[in-house]
Amino acid sequence: MVDVKKTLKTTAIVAGVAVVGLGLIGRHHFVRSDYKVKIVGTERVKDGDEEKYVVFTSDIESGVERSFENTDSLLELKYSSSDLQAKLSSAEKEGQVCDIKTYGFRIPFFSSYKNIVSADCYDLE
Repeated sequence: MVDVKKTLKTTAIVAGVAVVGLGLIGRHHFVRSDYKVKIVGTERVKDGDEEKYVVFTSDIESGVERSFENTDSLLELKYSSSDLQAKLSSAEKEGQVCDIKTYGFRIPFFSSYKNIVSADCYDLE
């Protein structure tokens, strides 16, 4: 015989954990920022089996240096990180300015970076 109360309680707990988990993951995608930067470095970093691109920048207006990641994202429908990385590397070599759009948080302790969604690069002159 099935214990209905126990089944409902278990279902409610599982659903609650799922909602909280999705809320934490999804919330990361709602924190948006735009920057006008000069690219000062790019590299590919291997983290276990996962590889990601890291982009180092200097803010045009404030001079603040920031690091970002450039990775594909299922939630963003972004599958062109390699192409975007080539664009950013080219902008670095040519001394161009880039308007970048990002989402997420920078949490140094966890090596977590804001992810670049798009970049428009151009000559400043």
